[in-house]
Amino acid sequence: YQRRVHGIKKDMKLFILCLCLALAFGLKITPFLDLSEEIQDVKCLTKGYEEIGLRVLTSVGKIDPIFIKNVALLKGLKIDINPYAVPCVTCDPVEQSNAIIQAVKTADPEIEDIYIDVEGEKWNKEPEKNIEFLKKMVDEIKPHKFNITIMTNEPSWTRIMGKTCDSFKKLDLWWIHHDKNPKPEGFKRFGGWKEPDYKQYDTGVICKNNVNLNSDYDDDDRQNLNDVSPLILSLIHISEPTRPLYISYAVFCLKKKKKN
Repeated sequence: YQRRVHGIKKDMKLFILCLCLALAFGLKITPFLDLSEEIQDVKCLTKGYEEIGLRVLTSVGKIDPIFIKNVALLKGLKIDINPYAVPCVTCDPVEQSNAIIQAVKTADPEIEDIYIDVEGEKWNKEPEKNIEFLKKMVDEIKPHKFNITIMTNEPSWTRIMGKTCDSFKKLDLWWIHHDKNPKPEGFKRFGGWKEPDYKQYDTGVICKNNVNLNSDYDDDDRQNLNDVSPLILSLIHISEPTRPLYISYAVFCLKKKKKN
């Protein structure tokens, strides 16, 4: 009897350890801001943030002069800059892409990402024209080794690019969904994207600046979460005692298979 009890305690400890390890892995959410106006108080605004989104291109197809000023204000701080472009659909897509590239490289050669906003009412009514326009922008930026992200949501994407367009699914997605929830909950697949890489979930005023509140979902932690999910107990069954002095039990735990 004592050996059985000891065995039970040992297995339960192992079970609890497996459960704790499974629950310990979670999706890391890095909060960040984005804004389209000049930063009023750099130290105040960036306190507690590791990255910030700045508008680099306005909807009239011109480089935003405030972008250059804001990047200069952020120099010397450990802040990742996310330049986002609001393209002019009636302007030349290639010229706009080249202007973005030049502005970003001039402002800060260490910037690695460029974000393209696909929202608003100024897009063409024909999705085919919008797809061609965006493709030209993306194709012009790609050779310069920038990570390209699309900023949009399901209603905007469907209206602008059409319900069936998934031509840009290999790019990252910055999901615009103002539900005041920093987590990616409620996301429904569209445009070929299965999940968002970023989410803009609310607006606010911080340090005298009008800002949007965002979440950055860390890729490594997302992968860890996917890898560890099979470790979470698939079945826990404790059977009824079959004898007065003995406890019959079974604990099943899936083990992660080694990749060849």
